[in-house]
Formats: sequence, structure tokens, C-alpha cells
Amino acid sequence: MAAMAAHAFLECPAVRPALAWLAREWARGGGAAPPLTAEVWLQGSPAAAWQPARDSRRMWRVLRITLLAAAWELRCTRDQAGVQFDAAAVARARVGFTEDRPTAPC
Repeated sequence: MAAMAAHAFLECPAVRPALAWLAREWARGGGAAPPLTAEVWLQGSPAAAWQPARDSRRMWRVLRITLLAAAWELRCTRDQAGVQFDAAAVARARVGFTEDRPTAPC
């Protein structure tokens, strides 16, 4: 199961560039770019070597989870309907995902 999740969310050639894009965008905002590791992206581990700044943790959690949710939704669509997707589709879906679903307060 862990190997499947690692491939689906970290190694998939249609998803990894979207993660790299979000990591670059995060760094452009002034923080260090998060590494593309399971500990950071899948587990959101507070023990991970990389952590967002305290005042940015909620934003990071929302961005990380919505990107992963968009990737999963596109994978399910591909599996059910045979519709292929790429990193640009993941990024576009992530934007749509956050616009369509308001986030609950933490």
C-alpha cells in the first residue's frame, strides 16, 4: 500500500512535476522549498526535517492536501474513463478544488 501511494503521489510522471511546481511557488513566497518526500507530502509529519513557518502551516496543509486530492481525483477518472492527465491538469484541478470547496477553520 505504501509503495502504491508513493508512486501515485510522488513518483508518477503526471504528478511529480505538479509537486515540484507547488514547491517552487512556495519558495517564491519566501519560504524554503519543501523536499519531494513522503514524509513532507504524504504524511505531513511534524517530525519532518522541513517545516513551513508557524504562521504558514495552515496554508501549507490546505495547498498540500488539495494538490494530492486533485491528483487522486484525476487518477480515479483516468482509471474509470481512460482519460489521461498531466501535471498541468493536476495544478489546474488543485486551483479548482480549493475554489469549489471552502476550507473549514482549523
